[in-house]
Amino acid sequence: MDIEIVKALVPILTTLAGGLIGYISASQMWNKQQVEKRRNIALGILLEIQSLEKMLTGWGNILNASSESAAVRIQSPLYPAHGLYHVLQKDLFSFHSELSGALFKFYLDLLEAERLRLHPPEDPAFATMQDLARAALAAAVNQLPQLKTLLLSELGREHARA
Repeated sequence: MDIEIVKALVPILTTLAGGLIGYISASQMWNKQQVEKRRNIALGILLEIQSLEKMLTGWGNILNASSESAAVRIQSPLYPAHGLYHVLQKDLFSFHSELSGALFKFYLDLLEAERLRLHPPEDPAFATMQDLARAALAAAVNQLPQLKTLLLSELGREHARA
């Protein structure tokens, strides 16, 4: 009778073992994919920030050097309408809280400067809008060193997890 019980339990135990092995394998593959995805996003954002840095810093310097009587109108966009932030906005929060918060603040300031840049110079409030744009752009530019450090750290962390 004991042999009959063992014979009856073998298929059940084999099925359970197979299911457990499948679950563990799928879980490890999913975790590895998530690490690779975060790494790719961090790298993409780092490359985007590095490509924007010279232009943003230059405009920040021009705006800071201009006097209130000399209105400076930035004709080109500070941030493209289809930049990575717009594409990957929800993925920014898959990083640790310090990096997610820093990215959110940077893009918030940059997009605010972009919005204010579009204010028409003939509007009586243009000088005020320019001051606000100058402040938002300066805030974004000032965050660049820390942001690059955090992204590089994230790339190293993700590389170690992979």
